[in-house]
Amino acid sequence: MLKNTVMVINFKTDFGGVYMYYAINKLQELRDCAIKELKQGKNEFLKTKLELDRAISCLEFCMEHDLFSDNKEKYSVLELPLPEGTGYFSDYRIVDDCETEDKEFWRELKFEGKKVFLSSGDIIIKRE
Repeated sequence: MLKNTVMVINFKTDFGGVYMYYAINKLQELRDCAIKELKQGKNEFLKTKLELDRAISCLEFCMEHDLFSDNKEKYSVLELPLPEGTGYFSDYRIVDDCETEDKEFWRELKFEGKKVFLSSGDIIIKRE
């Protein structure tokens, strides 16, 4: 059933400022087909269903954080490296420098009341 499914997407109109509802709905339709196949005992569709779950989650994450909603917007991704010369258990911190080089006035970023600590392997997505 899934092998014969054809999806036609007009990228110029379907994604322009509409976020990703169309794509998510199409993936959910394919996921529903995979679930039907699984219910009929066709276990080979489990991998397909799991891949569709992952794709839907990724697009929902992008929508939730307003990523890629504008076709012109560019992003850079930074994967934090191992800290140099400080050991493997060091953390990165995000600070508001309050427009001064005097570290006494710097404030660490807090999220939900807790300081944000980043480690090697964490990623930062930056809008350009």
